Amino acid sequence: NRLLFSLYKLNSELLPNFELLIKIYIMKTIIYSAIFLGFISLESCSNKVPENILETFNNQFSTAEDIVWSKENDTTWEVEFELNNIEYAALLNEEGHIIEIEHEVYTDEIPTEVLSVLNKNFESYQIEESEISEKNNKIFYEFELEDSEDSFEVVIDENGNYEVSKIE
Repeated sequence: NRLLFSLYKLNSELLPNFELLIKIYIMKTIIYSAIFLGFISLESCSNKVPENILETFNNQFSTAEDIVWSKENDTTWEVEFELNNIEYAALLNEEGHIIEIEHEVYTDEIPTEVLSVLNKNFESYQIEESEISEKNNKIFYEFELEDSEDSFEVVIDENGNYEVSKIE
């Protein structure tokens, strides 16, 4: 009985302290959460897409889905989206003009002239990714090529001219 009484007395003395510790823990959690949410809201305010850019995008791609905006740099916004089950990306400047639009493309949709440039110059490489890009009223085909040792990005214009850059 004496042991039970000692345990009861110990519990009754510790219980208020334990409740106080729980309350302090909950309050700290609430304060830290509020601070965290404040930082997130500040970040989202500074990266709010301007109305003129949204208007251009919505006029051009009114049926787009899964839209994700990010700020590319001080003057350019990037938007990634899906349109007719095809993944797109577009760059818009601060005036709301579209700088570039690109989307994935299947190999059988690529003109034979462009494919012949690939086959002639990069026959040992596999096409990992292919996209079509529209920039300055010109069309470019962008490819990510790989072999067992290297990865390259190859950009080919409609005339068969190409540029190569190594992917690190």
